[in-house]
Amino acid sequence: MSTKAQRIARRKVALQRLGFRVNTKTRYRQAIRDFQRSQGLTPSGWIRSGSRTEKVLFGCEARNKAGKPDLSTHFRYSEFLCKCGGRYASCRRIWVKRSLVRRLEQLRKETGPVQIVSGCRCDAYNASIGGASLSQHRKGRAADLGQTVTLSKMRSLKLFSGIGTSRSSGKVAHVDVRLGGSRWTPTLWYYT
Repeated sequence: MSTKAQRIARRKVALQRLGFRVNTKTRYRQAIRDFQRSQGLTPSGWIRSGSRTEKVLFGCEARNKAGKPDLSTHFRYSEFLCKCGGRYASCRRIWVKRSLVRRLEQLRKETGPVQIVSGCRCDAYNASIGGASLSQHRKGRAADLGQTVTLSKMRSLKLFSGIGTSRSSGKVAHVDVRLGGSRWTPTLWYYT
């Protein structure tokens, strides 16, 4: 039988393998909450032996070790990691919302493979690249995509409440699940 310390160490290793920061007690608890949210579990910040969270965590880690998608059927946690690479002390690394992942899975079902260019962004990294101060990336509700889907196709799917399109290509470059928005009448904008 393993000790409590060994079980905690095992969980930390699994979270680190997926990309979460767990080097302090506060970060470990936040990583658990962020993991739970990404999997549609109740975000308590605790993992009990034999709990649903523990089973899902170890399942995700096993898929990661096998080189398979570990966040969902087709996506990996690494695709949504903040691009700062941990450069900023306040960065949580990853805090993607399950609602975004579910809709990206639906998008993939309708259009084929979806390339995630950017997912989560910590406040400091977002500011360093000139991101919008109210960016949905900061909340784990947005993804920048490889530009393969047209705006008209994306609108017809009614999956996202925010859609940013490249003016030059006419293809969607950003999608989000912003609160207060509507999938039926999404907020639209163009990148120059």
